[in-house]
Parts: sequence; structure tokens; C-alpha cells
Amino acid sequence: MNDIQEVSIKNFRAIDEISFTPKRINIFVGPNNSGKSSAIEAIALLKSSENRCEDSLGVYVLGEIIDKYSMDYLFHDIEKPIEISYENICISIQYYSEGYPTDTNGSLIQDYINEITIDYINQPSTINRIRSRYNPENRYRSTTSRIIQKRLDGSLPLENQRLLDYEDMENEDLDERFDSYIKNLQNKIESYLYHKKKVVISGFSDKNPIFLYLILEKENMRLMRQQEEIFEFLRYRKTSFNEIHSISNKSTGFVSDYDTDHQSSRVNKLHDEVVRRNLISESHNRIILKIPYIEDIRKTDDGLFVSLNGQNRIIPLSSMGDGFKSMLKIFYLSVLAKNGVITLEEPELSLHPGYIEMLADAIIFCSSDTQFFISTHSNEFIQSLLEVADHNNCLDIIQIIKMHPRLDTHTIEAEEIPGAEALEDIETINIDLRGI
Repeated sequence: MNDIQEVSIKNFRAIDEISFTPKRINIFVGPNNSGKSSAIEAIALLKSSENRCEDSLGVYVLGEIIDKYSMDYLFHDIEKPIEISYENICISIQYYSEGYPTDTNGSLIQDYINEITIDYINQPSTINRIRSRYNPENRYRSTTSRIIQKRLDGSLPLENQRLLDYEDMENEDLDERFDSYIKNLQNKIESYLYHKKKVVISGFSDKNPIFLYLILEKENMRLMRQQEEIFEFLRYRKTSFNEIHSISNKSTGFVSDYDTDHQSSRVNKLHDEVVRRNLISESHNRIILKIPYIEDIRKTDDGLFVSLNGQNRIIPLSSMGDGFKSMLKIFYLSVLAKNGVITLEEPELSLHPGYIEMLADAIIFCSSDTQFFISTHSNEFIQSLLEVADHNNCLDIIQIIKMHPRLDTHTIEAEEIPGAEALEDIETINIDLRGI
């Protein structure tokens, strides 16, 4: 697998600027508001940017982060761009309260805006809705009806002839006003988009452009009903994400665990995705290799069930311990990441202390072909990871990245502590590596 080997994060949320050299398992620790989540989210953005900001499960990572905070809160200093990079890949994220970039990207975005606006206006549903407002067909029909009636009566008074001429002129004027309305509508939509808050994401490989995305701030659709045509345009577009150009979208080999569902529900979803991608045999081979007493895991109409060696009955997953479920989740995530990267935020939450070692064991086992970036507040989880790694003679694949807030400079510093050194510190002086 291709590990991320060098990471640089600038101007992202709590982080002014840090850089570090990741290992296979990277544990971010530190007090609240020290940049742990910021670092995890920056990695998630960087990896998902290669695939329209989606991870391997189709989770819109940037949308999840913006929904959690806000668009402008992504920036440590809103006047500067965010820059996140590893090896030869770099993304730049710029905030605009209105308007567009003044460089080539700005021209590309304006061309794109013009294109999607015209596409919306040319939709039959849009044309029909606007024409119904002017109702020209009914006007033509009513005029013709009166003329036919007069002709059947055998007379066509001069007054009616003048009325006919007048209505012909009125219909021509109606067509002109319709065309004018269409042009004004296009200008109105483009002006609305120009003045919206937005971020522009540019991606580079070896300094060559590889993608350009435009993300618009979400609107409260209930309030937008007062602006009917803008409301209809937003309903038609549906998404705030806009791909201006991209050389290629590829599978990222990256999974972010943003789902906050109950443990059993989350495992059920992951199992379904593993089945859908024909990865069930691979995932279950891993599980059985690590947990020999497991014979099989199957989905029925009643949910997931586990078969145990030497027993003639199957056990509902909901009856299994949280430790087993947490292990199962890691196994499924690892297979779905396609030998890539997994980001986890506080995976030990809600786990009984007795189950934390099982979670640590699964992470160490899966790290043979998956790189982990994890934030935690649990000293027990940190110690379990280090002890399991030591037991498996692989302390060299793990490191603690301790985030230090500098109150004098309002910056964050990242201290890399190798696994062996971290374990020694815990055992010899009982140090709390969380820095709390």
C-alpha cells in the first residue's frame, strides 16, 4: 500500500501551520481545542478531494465538516487560503464572501455558472412554468375563438378587425417581454450566485492542476420560497457541490467514520456495503483469522447473526458485546478502504474499558495494510494500542502526535512521539500523554 509519508496543514480551523511524518498508526492527543479533530479532518479532506470530496463509501466529507461547523469556520485566518499537502499532492481552499477568483480559475467558474444557468432556463419545465405565468397560449386561443364565432355568424365588424390587429400586436409584445424576462432571470440567478458565500478548492499534482471545485453555502429552502425563481433553480440543482473540472475521479482508498449511528446499526450498514462490493469473503477471512471461534456472520431478514464454532445456534449481533462490534467495524472499514487510509475520531467512545483492548487489537491487526489516523481522549485506549503493538513486536509502526496549543502565539505545535518512547514514558513515570 502507498502510505501517506509527509503531511503539511496550513490555516485549517485550529491549526495555523503544522507538519509531521505519519506512520502506519497515528494517534492525535491533546487538550480540548488543541487541533486533534482539525488534523483528522484535514487528512480526510486531502484524501477525499481526489474523488469529488467523497470517501470510498460515498460520504461527502467536506459537507459533513461544513455541517458540523460552518463554511467560514474552516479557516484559521479567513483572509488566507487553506493548504493541505502530502508528497506531490496539494489542495488549496479559498473563501469568498462574494465574487470569484481573479485568475484563470475565476474565468472557468464564471463560464461554468453561465452554462448551468442556461441549462436550467432551457429545461422544458422551466419554460412551461414561465409561459404559464404569461399564459400566451390562452390569449391566442381566446382571440381565435372570437374570430371563428364571428365568421360563423357571417359577419366581421370593423371593431373586431381592429381588436384582432391590436391583439396581434399585443402577442408580439408578449413574446418580447417573455424573452426579456428570460434574460433578466439569467442575470438574476448569476447575480445571486455571485453574491453567495462560497469556497473554491483547487487540486495540484506536481504543481499541475488536477481539479477545481466550487462549493456554495447551503440555503434555508423554506426562506428561499419567497424568491420563487431562485428557489426553483436551487431545487433543480439540488447540490451545493460543483465540479468545474477534474482530470479524473478515482477510488480514494479512504474511509472516514463519520456515521454516528448506534454501533449495531453502523456494523449492519458496513456489512451491507461489503456484500454489495463482493468483499464479504475477504472481510470474513480476516475476522476468522483474528477471532478463531467465529464460524460465520450472516444477514437475515431479522438482522446480522453470528455463528460460533461448536454451537448449533446463531446469535444476534445485537446480543454480542460492544468490543466484538467495534472489532467487526474496524475489519469492515479496513476492507472497504481498499488497503488505504482510515480516519477515526474517538473510536473508544461508549466502550466499556474491558473492550478497549479488543478495539486496539483490531486496529493493530488491520494496520498491516491500512494506515490509521485517530484522535482520542482516552489514556486507556492509548496504552492498550501501545501494549498490543509491543506484544506483536510492531511498536515502530505507531506514534503519538501530541498537539500543544501555544497561548502566547495562538498557534498549535505537533510533537511526534515514537511508540517505544511513548510506552516507556507511560511505564516509567506514568505520564498522561493526552496533555490534559
